[in-house]
Amino acid sequence: MTDLVLRVKECIAVSSQGTILVGTITSGSVRTGQMVTISSPSHAAQAVVEGVEVEHGKLDFARAGDAVGVLVKPFDLNYSQMALPAKRATSTLTSR
Repeated sequence: MTDLVLRVKECIAVSSQGTILVGTITSGSVRTGQMVTISSPSHAAQAVVEGVEVEHGKLDFARAGDAVGVLVKPFDLNYSQMALPAKRATSTLTSR
């Protein structure tokens, strides 16, 4: 199985739900319930994938090439800071 890499373009904080990370999966795959690491050059945190969506449709699974929204918990304001424009190219979601 290839390691998951999601290049994060945008973070949407939903305080009652978690954080939605929007981007494109460049390698690997992601599933609901999976533990992932969210990282940038200055921050790293682990979170659980609570949901995966493509074009407002809920999925259990997405793979390389898919443009997705991934809902992760716990909610953390640092996730939003990681996807500021200057850092977008280097913010990633990974799993091994």
